[in-house]
Amino acid sequence: ALEILAQEEAQGLVDMDKVVKKAIEMVEQSGIVFLDEIDKIGRDFKGDPAAALLEVLDPEQNTNFVDHYLDVPFDLSRVMFIATANTVDPIPGPLLDRLEVIFLSGYTDDEKVKIASKYLVPKEIKEAGLDDSLLDFTPEGIFKIIRDYTREAGLRNLQRQIASICRKTARNALKNNRKSINQNAHGGKRP
Repeated sequence: ALEILAQEEAQGLVDMDKVVKKAIEMVEQSGIVFLDEIDKIGRDFKGDPAAALLEVLDPEQNTNFVDHYLDVPFDLSRVMFIATANTVDPIPGPLLDRLEVIFLSGYTDDEKVKIASKYLVPKEIKEAGLDDSLLDFTPEGIFKIIRDYTREAGLRNLQRQIASICRKTARNALKNNRKSINQNAHGGKRP
């Protein structure tokens, strides 16, 4: 509903006031606000998002929270905030003290190999404009990429490495004007 209102506002069909009021209503009704990757928030000349979050999460202040940008009051006393972070190190101490931290383990290397084989490799081969016969990622090769080139619990860097190999293979195929290049996941040519 909010997305439709925003589109209508962009076309001049509805006032932005209605969009903001609908957003406030949705937050107050649903009771959940999801904050993704709060470890990436930073301070700049526009303000300090961590300080704003401290105010929002403070039970003494969040019943009468006023957004300083919109100058609109919110009652956030019944709202649950769920935040994600890749690491807690960059989160300011006072903000971290307000959070209930639950540590979740990342994928095991075997799970990453399976996910890469089933989803990431086919996606990146297609994105690079290759067909399956031009490139073969073996489980051993994917495991080597995981161990030697990525150091994260998630899959982003693994996907980047696979995409890089696929793009390099596509460039080589175009440069060499060949229909088939046999490379393993290390980028080395097969015998």
